[in-house]
Amino acid sequence: MDIEQAVCDWLADLGETFTVTPLDLADRLPAIRVGRIGGQVDQQSDQPTIDIQTYTVRDADDPRSSLNLANAVLDRFLGFPFMAGPVLVDEAHCSTGPTFIGYPDQTLSVVRAIYTLTIRR
Repeated sequence: MDIEQAVCDWLADLGETFTVTPLDLADRLPAIRVGRIGGQVDQQSDQPTIDIQTYTVRDADDPRSSLNLANAVLDRFLGFPFMAGPVLVDEAHCSTGPTFIGYPDQTLSVVRAIYTLTIRR
């Protein structure tokens, strides 16, 4: 089961989604990057830790646009149980809430949040 791709597909209506940051990121905004950064797996369940980064254009008229996108993702994750493609997510917990982070391209605004999911295998 590819939880990263399942979550990407599930969030695709909020912005362009990917598991690896593309070189042409600035041309594909708003965007959401999904990456598994850990978690445990046993015979009955998978508990992936998922890093979600939201990207938008830095805009003086809307300085919270990437945070607003991250909060839309958060709202969706907290509506469990839910189906992310073929994957049933029983629980979702936001262990690190949406936080602005630096990014080399200063024209972009980036927010990061970390979630732990519980999935039946």
